[in-house]
Amino acid sequence: MSYVDIIILIPLLWAGYRGFTKGVIIEVVSILAFVLGVWGAIHFSDYIAGYVRDHINAEYEPVISFSLLFIGIVILVFVIGKLLERLVNLAQLKLANKVAGAVFGVGKIVLILSFLVIIVNQYDAKFKFIPKEVKEDSLLYDPLIDLSKKVVPAVEGSDTFKEGNSFKDLFSGEKLFARN
Repeated sequence: MSYVDIIILIPLLWAGYRGFTKGVIIEVVSILAFVLGVWGAIHFSDYIAGYVRDHINAEYEPVISFSLLFIGIVILVFVIGKLLERLVNLAQLKLANKVAGAVFGVGKIVLILSFLVIIVNQYDAKFKFIPKEVKEDSLLYDPLIDLSKKVVPAVEGSDTFKEGNSFKDLFSGEKLFARN
């Protein structure tokens, strides 16, 4: 076990704890609220703009209508989530909700960490800031890279995640507009 594993374990443990305290329902609802809020605000903020147009400066109309709709959808989804959580607690499934929340929280952070490890790996290929022995001794580094390649198969063939590429290089004009 190396210091890389400790760096990876800290967010895993934190996510497990937070998932356990929140429960799976609130964990899922928080993601769902964000996704539905953004989607709903993008697609329906024009309708809200018609109502706020008379009360605000036209310059701020798109931002305010988007924000109002986003916040409204997020609040609505959270209220529904809290009602579902109360039903689960009434059905004596509170412990199952908490354990599933811990598993979901860890799973969520594993996905995030797997992509961060790929980004770190590509910069390490260029700048060599993590010794090879440390990566080889790590129990979690390679599995996270392998997981991200399985979850999103396009990662393996993507120019973004090829060793040696940096995001600065990727967005330097030629690569940004290059056709494959």
